[in-house]
Amino acid sequence: MEPDFKRAMQSEPRQEPQRIESALAAAEIAYRGMQVHFEFTTHAHFRLLRRLLPRGGKVRFLMDRDETLRAARISAFQQEIAEGRA
Repeated sequence: MEPDFKRAMQSEPRQEPQRIESALAAAEIAYRGMQVHFEFTTHAHFRLLRRLLPRGGKVRFLMDRDETLRAARISAFQQEIAEGRA
């Protein structure tokens, strides 16, 4: 190796390839959008349903036995549940 090249290689801090790849991947994800946790999305959807559904009659939900879905439903419709309308 040439002496100038050797000196340049020794003076520059080296980064691990994995760190470079993860930084580039994070920048690419941030550029295209973001990921939202399922729990937040579920709660937001049930709150939107509460706003969109008519207030007069009963509301019935038929869904899987998923605790996240159950918690979001109860959180959004707690007043209707207490009054026996959901």
